[in-house]
Amino acid sequence: MTKSTKIIAALGVAAGLGIAALPAGAIFAVTDPIFDYSSDTATSANVTVRLNVGEAIALKVSATDCLGDSDSTEAGVQSFTLSDAGSCTMNVSGGTNAVSGFDLKVAIADGATSYLKLAGSTTQTSQNSIPGQNGSAVAAGTAGWNLTGGALTNFAPTSTATTMLRTQGAKQLTTEVTYNFATGADQESGEYSTQLTYTIAPNTAGLTEATGHIVAEYPEA
Repeated sequence: MTKSTKIIAALGVAAGLGIAALPAGAIFAVTDPIFDYSSDTATSANVTVRLNVGEAIALKVSATDCLGDSDSTEAGVQSFTLSDAGSCTMNVSGGTNAVSGFDLKVAIADGATSYLKLAGSTTQTSQNSIPGQNGSAVAAGTAGWNLTGGALTNFAPTSTATTMLRTQGAKQLTTEVTYNFATGADQESGEYSTQLTYTIAPNTAGLTEATGHIVAEYPEA
């Protein structure tokens, strides 16, 4: 091997060691694009930046029991006697980012009754039950109950889900719901109850808003 051959061989080994010592990322580093100036002649370019937002819908009630102390899970109601009347109030909130909006409904829960039933009673009588009174305000002396909230006024719920609040477009809304009660002159003592189910679902296309007594809207309209 000539002297010059030895020098070239040595340089080749040194170069090989140098490349091997480089970080792996350096080999795949981003480089400047290679232009073809005969075809890549643009002087401007559009880039679309996109974000996909998943659909969301939610329901919340401010109390799960409209009897007892006014705490985080109960809305207070006064004590009743014979020929009495009163109410308790809570909030029901719904929200969605669906472009169609949402439909908030109320119904008597499965297995429950449309009248308020005295706990422990087996046979329904006028003295141990309080019937739903639809379309008119309840009055002391005549047993009856109903609710007012959203688009419903003095409404007696049934097993059929009825729209209380309907929106169009992405919204968050809260409606105040008041349960109205009245006892008869011969009402038996004890705790009367039934159970309601509130549901929320996307608004069916084409339905108009039924906003009724909205007490809060976020963001403010």
